[in-house]
Order: sequence, then structure tokens, then C-alpha cells
Amino acid sequence: SGSTSSRRPSIGSRHSHARVLSSEDVLAGWLKKKHNRQTNMLNMNKEAIHCGWAKRFFNVDESQGTIGYAKAEKKKQSVVLPLADITAVTEGAVLEFPSPGHSVIIYSFLIKCPPWS
Repeated sequence: SGSTSSRRPSIGSRHSHARVLSSEDVLAGWLKKKHNRQTNMLNMNKEAIHCGWAKRFFNVDESQGTIGYAKAEKKKQSVVLPLADITAVTEGAVLEFPSPGHSVIIYSFLIKCPPWS
């Protein structure tokens, strides 16, 4: 009669098997973080793009309300951002590098959080 259910978001699309997230699910994994130095985008080549990015282990801690990253999964996080302070998450550039037999596609996104917003 008057009951309501609290549903968590599903992962997937209409073409894959969607599942409901549970409290045991962890949002964590390896991503590449762009270094803060400015790069001349007009003269960028494949090597310049790869040397401007560093592999980091990201983790979202729902109980603390934070997202952070470290150089390795078991190392102390070097940056921790409060999720409540994030002002925007925007899609970045999609870059494609053709290689013999396949292409390398790089997708990016930008998280804005004070004082960098």
C-alpha cells in the first residue's frame, strides 16, 4: 500500500546486463591523471600526450564522502577531494591514434573542485 523502495542506480545499458549496486560495491580502479603543467596543444604528438599523463589508483569512499588517488593501490592517497565540493564533472577530449591493425582511443573527463574551479 504505502511502501516505497529505495533503489540504487544500475550499471549498464539496455544492451548489457544491468545490475543494482549494493553497499558492498566499491568504486575504485586505475585511471590516468593529467599532470598540471601547461602543454602547447598545437604541437602535441602521441609521445607528448603519454608523458603528460600518470597512472593513479582512484577510490571513492562513500562513508567519508571523498574521492582520492594514489600512485599504487596500497599506498597512502596523495590527493583526497570531498565529493560535496566538486562543482562540475565534464567530458574532455576524445583522442584517437591510428596504429597498424588497431587504434588507441583516449577518453577523458575533468573534475572541478575548489580552489581550482
